[in-house]
Amino acid sequence: MNKKTCGDCGILYRIRGLHKHQGKLICKGCKKKKEKKKGFVTPSDIRKEEIELEKKVPKLIKVAIKGKRKGMSSGAMDLKNYFPKEEETKLPKIPGSKVRKKFNKNLRFGLSFNEKKFLLSKHMNHGLDFENAKELVNRDKEYLKEFVKKMKEEKKSGEEMSRKFKEEFAKLLEK
Repeated sequence: MNKKTCGDCGILYRIRGLHKHQGKLICKGCKKKKEKKKGFVTPSDIRKEEIELEKKVPKLIKVAIKGKRKGMSSGAMDLKNYFPKEEETKLPKIPGSKVRKKFNKNLRFGLSFNEKKFLLSKHMNHGLDFENAKELVNRDKEYLKEFVKKMKEEKKSGEEMSRKFKEEFAKLLEK
């Protein structure tokens, strides 16, 4: 009377036990199979995974967890000791790849765009036209390059070089 066949397996079921799926009436079992194929996770699957995890966890940890929940610090145990640490996997080296040298960002010996722009505007404020001011900025750049080369030949430390470079740049600004 109130029975129809499943669209997939063809077995008779009560209409209450059938579900509509893509225009067909299918039974519970066929619906679960289709969901598993698509990768849906049902609450019962999650519960099964939790039960499997509980079987794997030692009883001492369960006691420790219960103790911590109740607020009993004396009965609680360190969970860190029972969970093994995962070792970091190192990626294999690609043949032919080079390791870049670490660069100290504080040690830079050159003029940035803003510094050049500042020098240019300073020269233009003194009454020079754009082209002459640009030539002066280029001369200043070359002077600082030569200064750094001399410092490298003297084999001075990076911090001392950066300090003297800044002092020399300050002298250029004062001119």
